[in-house]
Amino acid sequence: MSRELRAFTKRLIMTMKTSVKRAAYVFPILLLCLAYEASAKGEPPALRGCDCPRPMNFVPVCDEAALVQISVDMATDPNPRNYAQCNDITLSNQFASIGLDADGRVVGTASIFRGVYDGQSHAIRSLTGQGMPNGNQPETRGLFASISGTVRNLNLLDIEILESSARGAGALAARVEGATLQNISAVGNVNQDRYSSNPAGFLVDNVINSNLTGLSVTGMLSTNQSRIGGVVGYLSNSTVSRADVRISISRLVPFQSVGGFAFSVGSSNINDLNLQVTVGAIDSNSDVGGLALTAFDLSLNRATVRLRSSLPETALGMGGLLVSSSGSTTISQSQVNVEIQARAAAGMITFVRGDTTISKSEVTGALSGTGYLSSGLNGIAGGLVALIDSPNTRLVISESAFRGNSIVGSRAAGGLVGMLGYESSAEIHDS
Repeated sequence: MSRELRAFTKRLIMTMKTSVKRAAYVFPILLLCLAYEASAKGEPPALRGCDCPRPMNFVPVCDEAALVQISVDMATDPNPRNYAQCNDITLSNQFASIGLDADGRVVGTASIFRGVYDGQSHAIRSLTGQGMPNGNQPETRGLFASISGTVRNLNLLDIEILESSARGAGALAARVEGATLQNISAVGNVNQDRYSSNPAGFLVDNVINSNLTGLSVTGMLSTNQSRIGGVVGYLSNSTVSRADVRISISRLVPFQSVGGFAFSVGSSNINDLNLQVTVGAIDSNSDVGGLALTAFDLSLNRATVRLRSSLPETALGMGGLLVSSSGSTTISQSQVNVEIQARAAAGMITFVRGDTTISKSEVTGALSGTGYLSSGLNGIAGGLVALIDSPNTRLVISESAFRGNSIVGSRAAGGLVGMLGYESSAEIHDS
């Protein structure tokens, strides 16, 4: 309660004490004052049409109209509001991302959600991103256009996003920056028919400077994009903890690049990840990494990754974790299981292009490196690493192993490392 309201309330109470008769009309005035104060804080349950147990000063959300109202709040109030979902909500085909304007467009900072959305473990169902009441096609397809606040304790179920736009089709948001995502689950299908230079991601297209904790994703990503991340497109300067992912990626076209969790990872930490990736394609010349296509300054700890692929041997490079690593890469206490074949294949990293340390980790399964690459890097296979591909690059392997069924390399094959490049080195301890 504000200082002004407290003073006014005190005067009202003194008035009520002097006369019971006066109290009869003073008391309703006090209730109106309290109601106005609650509304000013963004807590007007009567106007929102519902109420439920929720954190103090959180606006209740009970239906699609209340979700649409969040976009109105963002456009008209510069102060971020907090919201709490009161029950499961099933969306219509005309629902558009929170933060878009009436024409379905992204409008600067007004499209960025900066408050807190607490799903309170409820579900939002049937997210399609198909259109808007006026027939316009929205620029983003997910629940939010962009997030810089906190979204937590939310289940996205029965996702059926059937087409994309230039902005992206991540089921939760196109962009997450300076945000916290906590205890988010997503189940369904995302199909991106339109080509875009933006990387595709099932949940989010771009994640920057954010914390992601307690993610659970089960779904299929079908896309014509050239750059694909199973869960997120780009992951940059962020932390991921406790994620459980089962993703199938299909409809690949020639010369696509695929990462099972992210297309690209930069300066990020990933801990306690359980990831199962299935990639299918026909007549493809694609690069595939179980975790990501590329990584720069990656720290990966306590990960369990399983990669299965039906790509033909004409696939370019395939790695159980990465196709290429640069900067400083650290992998520890992780297990990878692979059934892959490509022109260059590795249980963990196909091409090491920066100082890399692998410790207390192992690879199981089978991998085959056959065929021809124009660069001459054909037919290379390594249980952990196929090739140290840059001069003055140092690889350290300790207390790690390949315990798989087979390694086949038509040019070079190694139980731990397939081939050392020019002026590179590998140190192997207790492995």
